[in-house]
Amino acid sequence: MAILKSQIRNKFTNIPNSIIQENKLSDGDFRLLIYLYSLPNGWKINQGYLGLKLGCNRRNISAKIGRIKEAGYLDIIKNNNTKNVDYIYILKEKGVSSSDVSVNDVSSSDASVNDSYINTNIINTKEIKNSSSSKNIFSYIEDNFLVTVNGTNFEKIKEYLKCYDDDVLCYAIDLCVANGITTLSYFYGIVDSWISLRYRTLEEIKLKDKKSPKEEKIPRRTF
Repeated sequence: MAILKSQIRNKFTNIPNSIIQENKLSDGDFRLLIYLYSLPNGWKINQGYLGLKLGCNRRNISAKIGRIKEAGYLDIIKNNNTKNVDYIYILKEKGVSSSDVSVNDVSSSDASVNDSYINTNIINTKEIKNSSSSKNIFSYIEDNFLVTVNGTNFEKIKEYLKCYDDDVLCYAIDLCVANGITTLSYFYGIVDSWISLRYRTLEEIKLKDKKSPKEEKIPRRTF
């Protein structure tokens, strides 16, 4: 019996044969790798979202990514072209070096260098949550705190979005990272202190902190 394949005219993904024929990846790892290939250039990598789509938790996604990287089909490098912590996922064939891939001008445009396909989390092209106004802050929290935002935490952050925009809340997350305390409780303490001091804009917060660092310093809290 012979194999006959119908021609796919749209909505298809190019997958290297070496990946399809790889026998050292588990079924779950292979499925995640194929799913990553199906995402468009410029897609924002979010492990919580990937877990929802593939029916597993964030820890499993993180482990799968580690094994795919170890197998030689993925490189993760830090993007130094943005002010916030950001990483670029490079999908590639085994044996192809990502050092030949230029990431100086990474964008959502199609990019291919030496059979390596750039996937970056600079531009979010899909909504992670139902609220379109809050898609950036939720993914930013999950990427920096390594947690999945849901339930009461999701509702609490939605309330914060009534007071501040994404830039202000992302700045609070940056402060958490700078202080070495990446917990939601510490993040809540920072934002609540700004609300109590009636700070309204990011410019006002930075100005007050710069003018009166001792008086306005956000307390380092232990939970």
